[in-house]
Amino acid sequence: MPHTSFMQFIFVCASSDISFCPTEHLAKIVDRMRDEPNKTFLLQSKNPKTFDRVQFSKNVILGTTLETNIDDIYEGISKAPRPSKRYKDFVNVAHPAKMVTVEPVLDFDINVMVSWIENIQPCMVWLGYDSRKNHLPEPPLEKVKSFYWELGTLGFRVMLKTIREAWWEQAGAPTPERADRVRQGVLRNSIKDRRCFAEIAGPNRRTGNCGRSPIILRDLPEKINLKKN
Repeated sequence: MPHTSFMQFIFVCASSDISFCPTEHLAKIVDRMRDEPNKTFLLQSKNPKTFDRVQFSKNVILGTTLETNIDDIYEGISKAPRPSKRYKDFVNVAHPAKMVTVEPVLDFDINVMVSWIENIQPCMVWLGYDSRKNHLPEPPLEKVKSFYWELGTLGFRVMLKTIREAWWEQAGAPTPERADRVRQGVLRNSIKDRRCFAEIAGPNRRTGNCGRSPIILRDLPEKINLKKN
């Protein structure tokens, strides 16, 4: 296996969720990781209750995804347990090294999300927007910037992934609700609404692709200021 250094880890079962792994197989995976004490491993699940099945060694980081704290907007997006249940289960996992992924970020209450992170005390947080143009109920960029800032002032290490304006901001809509109405064909009158419809329709229409390229981490310093105003 490759060696790991600071902020590096070996992502185990990266192409699936470890919760689907039978307990006897998971126990063998854990034993193998325990045999490599000088390497750091990551196991991640959208059902953190699964981590209670076995005892993990200290060289393992346990992670879960918390895209939002609002259960209602998560309905229909995934069959995973609701974010509030994931949070409660993850807080109760007795392990010294945890990680939280907030990706794809959905709209959220910033005070609640910050308190969740404080209670979990992860060694790192991954933060980013959807990279597949699914038109999810995304928060405005300013809210994500504020969230990033708040976590940073509290001393949490935040790793940025795809950072951009929300899809409805890119489309020129003042709110996600207005963009949804455009998508449903209710509104298509003003210049902004026509631009919004062009973005939603995508490159297969004559309107072309009106979207903007997502801001990747390596481009971040030139394209966006994440400092709080």
